Amino acid sequence: MHAKADDKFVKKLGICFTGDLPVKAIVKYARLAEKKGFESAWATEGYFRRDALSSIMAIAMATKKIKLGIGCINPFTRNPALIAMSIATIDECSNKRLILGLGASSRHWIEDQMGIPQKSPLTYVRECVEIIRRLLTGKTVTYEGNAFKIREVKLGFKPVRDNIPIYLASVGPQMLQLAGEIADGVLLTWGSSIEYIKYAVENIRTGAKRAGRDPAQIDVASNIIFSVDQNSRSAKNNVKPIVVRVLEGMDAEHLLRRSGLEEYVGVLNPIRKAIAKRDVRLGAEYVPSALVEALTVSGTPKECEEKLEKYENTGVTLPVIMPFGNIQMAIQVLRIRLK
Repeated sequence: MHAKADDKFVKKLGICFTGDLPVKAIVKYARLAEKKGFESAWATEGYFRRDALSSIMAIAMATKKIKLGIGCINPFTRNPALIAMSIATIDECSNKRLILGLGASSRHWIEDQMGIPQKSPLTYVRECVEIIRRLLTGKTVTYEGNAFKIREVKLGFKPVRDNIPIYLASVGPQMLQLAGEIADGVLLTWGSSIEYIKYAVENIRTGAKRAGRDPAQIDVASNIIFSVDQNSRSAKNNVKPIVVRVLEGMDAEHLLRRSGLEEYVGVLNPIRKAIAKRDVRLGAEYVPSALVEALTVSGTPKECEEKLEKYENTGVTLPVIMPFGNIQMAIQVLRIRLK
């Protein structure tokens, strides 16, 4: 599904907004993305910023055809019955355009900060998917699992679709393989390098084959940190604070090692110390240019074009651009890639 070497167009391109942006700005850019031919608009739920469901509903009411992705929510802060109720409502309002992104989220957010035990993430995610799918059929559901117990729950309205696509946000091998087993798609983390995506795709295929599924039927979406400017250095400097946020996460060491970037694992400690002091600017000073190159698509329009093509050749079927800096310019530059 990626572009041929002599073809500057791709079939699909998504755009993702973080909760750092005001909702009015998210809606403005989502409408522009729809006008320029983007396939989907996504909203992240990074605690403790603007929540994804509210942002997606706002986009739903302001657009007509662009698909809407929740990227993503988790079964620790939201019960699967509540998730089913919410997504069925948004899907109705958007006229069948919703994609649900579901993941385990961060242990730091869930357990350390909110005091919610985050045990057995694979079990929680697997059972959550099963319950949601049953509830969307409109039937009364009783479910006795290891993580959830649902007793005679039925949605009080008929969902407009009983098959809302579910994408799993995955980083480690077990969650990637689970996505291959049970999900309609996978949503790879922001800061995914070319090498990491190759590793991720192999794990997705492993899970799919184990479940007797065709790996080609699983949509591989990847969040891609994106910054474009006529001045290459400005574009790259602009995303250093974003790379800091990637590297402060608990999965950062795994991400670096699977990216062939083991030599940079040592920068994680000073970056995390800077973040603990709420000093993102200091943290950005520890980010070497090699990590910006590996974990982002940033630079001039030509540099971004060339790097994006490499992502498409790894098995990514839906590049989901996360624009930082001049978002309007990013959308305008990317429009030439769309039919």
